[in-house]
Amino acid sequence: MHKPRILFRADGNNKIGLGHIMRCIALSEMLSPNFNCVFLISKPSLELQSIIRTFGDLIELKSNTKIDELFEITPLLLSTDIVVTDGYDFNNVYLKYIKCRVHKLVVIDDLAKGEFIADLVINHGGEYIKDKYKTESYTRLLIGFDYLIVRKAFIQALTKNRVIDEIETVFICMGGADPFSVTTKVIKACIKSGFVKNIIVVIGNAYVNTNDLINLIENENEGINIKLERNLSAELMVDMISACQLSICPASSISLEVCCVKSGLLTGTVIDNQFAIHEQLIRKGCAMSIGDFNKATIEDIITALNEVNSVERINELIRCQKLATMRVHNEELLKEFMKLSL
Repeated sequence: MHKPRILFRADGNNKIGLGHIMRCIALSEMLSPNFNCVFLISKPSLELQSIIRTFGDLIELKSNTKIDELFEITPLLLSTDIVVTDGYDFNNVYLKYIKCRVHKLVVIDDLAKGEFIADLVINHGGEYIKDKYKTESYTRLLIGFDYLIVRKAFIQALTKNRVIDEIETVFICMGGADPFSVTTKVIKACIKSGFVKNIIVVIGNAYVNTNDLINLIENENEGINIKLERNLSAELMVDMISACQLSICPASSISLEVCCVKSGLLTGTVIDNQFAIHEQLIRKGCAMSIGDFNKATIEDIITALNEVNSVERINELIRCQKLATMRVHNEELLKEFMKLSL
């Protein structure tokens, strides 16, 4: 049986991070049994090419401007395609051009800014900004935890219960790229906290300050056991989070993945597009907030660590995470895309 085709248009690098691409990868993992998935990526690095090809076909875009890009992708578009965009550089001129040449248009969004012409808009962290969306009459909004876009291993982890009886190991992941270099500051705070005995740090191939990070881990650890992991699969990410009682992550898809595995969670923002997920996590009791990671000092992070250093507090966060994610599964998003393909 011929499968419909989905084109994912997103970008990622060490300046903007990999979040947009990782969401598209997670969505492709849900949809690939029923759709052919193709990724349109502008000038991906070799490492990123390797990651993407695990999940679908890759078409590398060469254009330097969005106008030139439209001319480049026009011959690639089929009238039967569903196009999914994830990113902030795709304005309505771009999207209208795409929409009139394909079957359906889907936008993955964080901000609820401007007017949306897409057939489907997905914001898994937008529960408290839903009323801000301005859409066409035909646009369907999929908002909140029920439409969580995370990789299959995290969906599978949802069924597991967890109770914490000690707090000594911390998971740190500030994104695959961490373009604002927050990771080292968080590690230093954990070292000085007085109760953390082990730290697991995860970075991606786009991380650029590796030498400084390794120097910190090897020479300034003050006897704390620090393990550095790089470019982990979703399955190994689940294992790493499960090995820790507390996680420190930005309010991005990483924090939502932590909620699936269930762990104490300290979160905050590193960029404006994380405000909505941050609000959703805090209001639902799934995390405690550090605030703006870029402005937070080492002392601020130590204060937050001390506030969450309670077995009862962490188990309450885990209880709220379980409640927030109890209706999450692949089927809802798959059903929506199957409707679009008709």
